Amino acid sequence: MTAEAQSESQPQQQLAGENVNNNQNVQQLKYLQFVQFATIHALMRCAILYSYAKERSGPLKTGVDTVEEAVKTVIGPVYDKFHQVPVELLKYVDRKVDESVSELDRHVPTNVKKVSTQARSVVTEVRRAGVVESASGLAKTVYSKYEPKAEAPPLFYGEEENTSLF
Repeated sequence: MTAEAQSESQPQQQLAGENVNNNQNVQQLKYLQFVQFATIHALMRCAILYSYAKERSGPLKTGVDTVEEAVKTVIGPVYDKFHQVPVELLKYVDRKVDESVSELDRHVPTNVKKVSTQARSVVTEVRRAGVVESASGLAKTVYSKYEPKAEAPPLFYGEEENTSLF
């Protein structure tokens, strides 16, 4: 295997290892999973964009490679030391949210919890069944059928019959 092929496969292996670690961390989060998912998706999009730009850099490709290696050399040790800090911070915030929700849950009356659960199930059922679209269409039909229409004023005082303008 050439040195270039080894250098290209090594970051891919590191990325695969980080994805496994990220997946384990995502499973540990209870409330803030969406933050980690959004971050992972954003980073993947940036990596794709960077790769695309690097491939099409033309005559600047050697300069880009040189700068990239210099940045890796300088930033690499710092990254190795601090790359888990955002994940640990997210876990900490997730634990605090869990504590707050648990504390709030103890103070909420059971009747409110039941109503909240019922409301969620109704919303879920409406979304699943697609009732929103059909109810919207029905409401538009009823409105157009019974919509008030403007009528012409009487031509003479005491005239009882009005003709419709529309």
